[in-house]
Amino acid sequence: MKKTIYFLTMILAVALMSTSCCKDDPVPEPTDIEISGEDWVFQSLVFDAGLGDGLKTYTSCDQDLLDENYRMINFNIEGVTESNLTLITTCPDPWNFSYVYILEDGVLNIGSGIMVFDVLNEGTYNGTVLELELTDASGSSLRPIGGVYTFTR
Repeated sequence: MKKTIYFLTMILAVALMSTSCCKDDPVPEPTDIEISGEDWVFQSLVFDAGLGDGLKTYTSCDQDLLDENYRMINFNIEGVTESNLTLITTCPDPWNFSYVYILEDGVLNIGSGIMVFDVLNEGTYNGTVLELELTDASGSSLRPIGGVYTFTR
């Protein structure tokens, strides 16, 4: 009798371990992001400039508030086509250049690594708000790496 109870207990334990009591959370499908068309206008940059006060939100040039002489604090993305765009800034000096870009798997790569962004709102993208985190910027240590930019149309 003890062997039968032990055997049934083992079968019940294996059955309970091999079944799940809840469904797996669905994985959201990536949204196809289309940034071409109208221009993207800078709204804000959230960035820790190393001043000891943590993350701050910059909505204009705010050059005097930054510890370093950062470039590309604010800029607009204009003239966006399927493969080209122009970055335009006046902070701290007037500057604009056109680049080829690739937008793939939630990463916006401008000018073959000149500026590389993760698209933060890929899953909720609606065509009017674009949130980008600067993850790399070749050739310049003066760009706010880790900063989160928000643009609107």
